[in-house]
Amino acid sequence: MADQKINALEEMLAHQEQRILDLSDMVTQQWKEIDFLKARLNQLLNKVVDMGQGSDSAQGEPLSAIEIALRDKPPHY
Repeated sequence: MADQKINALEEMLAHQEQRILDLSDMVTQQWKEIDFLKARLNQLLNKVVDMGQGSDSAQGEPLSAIEIALRDKPPHY
């Protein structure tokens, strides 16, 4: 009787340990994805800031995305 209880407890402990390992792996994967998304968000924010800082020197107003693209077009166009 006592052996059965000990075996049941050991089995339950083994399942809990596996669940903890699985959850730990999931958290690690999610943190990697969060770090990637943060880096991508910072890149996009920097692009937006760069676009907002491009302004027409005569009027001091921000340039639109099309105006920035026309201004910064490669020399072969």
